[in-house]
Amino acid sequence: MSRDRRDAEADERESEPSGRRHGHRLLKVALLGGAVALLVSEDLRKQLLDLLFGAEEEFDYSSTTAPAEPAPETTSDTQPRRAGWWSRRFGGGE
Repeated sequence: MSRDRRDAEADERESEPSGRRHGHRLLKVALLGGAVALLVSEDLRKQLLDLLFGAEEEFDYSSTTAPAEPAPETTSDTQPRRAGWWSRRFGGGE
């Protein structure tokens, strides 16, 4: 039975048009070439992204808030900062 199966598979392979195999090979080469072109060319990548997602909009930012005031300076009479969990657990080099 296995011999009949092998003969049937061989007949099927022979009956497949050779142009179909070449078409698949051509498609693979075209896809690979397109991928390489996208990797190499920044302009091509931008053009593809513009086609897929639309052109990038210009963004003009103007702040409506006042700038933040600087933090007050610390004095020498402030208490020292407590040690964090890392220092308490592993020692802070003290």
